[in-house]
Amino acid sequence: MDNKKMPARAVTQNADTRNHIKSNIVSKECQIESYQFVKADKQKRISMILRALGEAEMTAREIAYKLGFSDLNAVKPRLTELVQEGILEASGKKLDELTKRKVSVYRRID
Repeated sequence: MDNKKMPARAVTQNADTRNHIKSNIVSKECQIESYQFVKADKQKRISMILRALGEAEMTAREIAYKLGFSDLNAVKPRLTELVQEGILEASGKKLDELTKRKVSVYRRID
């Protein structure tokens, strides 16, 4: 075996590769931790939406406001999932007084 030193460029590349691998591992760990938090929050949000909706027919805005959210993104993604899962359906349309546009009205499927 030669006792020659590795070129500085090769040492730098090895260090860069190790840093890149470590960075990817840390990033993946953060993604998993974040997903676990979001998953728990997502289930909680779904339960809140179903309770707020009850047996009524409501728009996304009505549900959001009833739950104390001003941002419709707090409920719309979950409504979409619940429709896709066959738990809710868009049962009609209603004029949204804020936007002056027709929006979907949701209800539980029995």
